[in-house]
Amino acid sequence: MKDELRSKRSAALPDETGGSLMGMIDFERRRIDVVGALAPPPDSVGTTGSFIRGVSKLKMDIEAAASRAGNQIRYIGEWHSHPEGMSSAPSKTDLAQILKLKHAMEIEGLPAISVIVAEKSVSVLIGGPEGAVHG
Repeated sequence: MKDELRSKRSAALPDETGGSLMGMIDFERRRIDVVGALAPPPDSVGTTGSFIRGVSKLKMDIEAAASRAGNQIRYIGEWHSHPEGMSSAPSKTDLAQILKLKHAMEIEGLPAISVIVAEKSVSVLIGGPEGAVHG
């Protein structure tokens, strides 16, 4: 998955990019598997310093991805890139967004996942009942 995200990042440079993550959450095994990263919706805006994921056709794309996998996967979070020369360490905006996503995902009893892809590193943020964890 890291290679796929790095490839999507490289293709969008010098702009940032991102999209939704699809995967599986196994509470019994305390495991999260990311199995796919959707392309950014057409109304997304990526610049050299920011990325705002759009919503056009997003629900349809998520449902189609789940259907292709026999409804064994679901939306589990978001991913985005950081520009050249920056690390994957979360910015203040990234931390605020994972907390916002955490509150939205809590409705279904799910953790929130955010993956940040940079040139030399990848960071994963997980928002759960205890708050956001950077790892």
